[in-house]
Amino acid sequence: MTIIREYQARPRRLSYSRAPNGVRLEAYIIDRVIGFGPVIMAWILDALFHVTQSKATMTFNMLATFVWAVYYALTKDGHGNGQSIGKKACGLMVINIDTGEPCSLGQLIGRGMVSGALGAIPLLGWFMEPIMVLADGDGRRLADHAADTQVIDVSVYEARAEARR
Repeated sequence: MTIIREYQARPRRLSYSRAPNGVRLEAYIIDRVIGFGPVIMAWILDALFHVTQSKATMTFNMLATFVWAVYYALTKDGHGNGQSIGKKACGLMVINIDTGEPCSLGQLIGRGMVSGALGAIPLLGWFMEPIMVLADGDGRRLADHAADTQVIDVSVYEARAEARR
């Protein structure tokens, strides 16, 4: 009995111009405020009203806001056309570089997990992703390389979509 294995070549990767770093930074700041704002607000409220809140209420508030921050960090770019709230406000999106379509939820979670793992490494991990954005020709972070994604300007995506029609 012979087993024949077919080799499937990886699809040709699409080439997009990198999103401007300043605009990416703006989107990042907006997303951080949305993701971590509730956590910070819960800490402030806890500090102000800790006398009047029960331990159970304080614990619930902290846990709920922490869960929100993790959820938003892992899935933020999947809330509509590969765009987080910050990316949408700044005219950016995340695409799958193999298909040219907005990235999938699986890719987003993979991106988030790689970013989270790097963020857990003090100093080196914190600076690795921003350095990669600056050093990589396509402006892709390590998490983008792992998930086969890229942050691009929405106008570039729309122009390509219009050209395909």
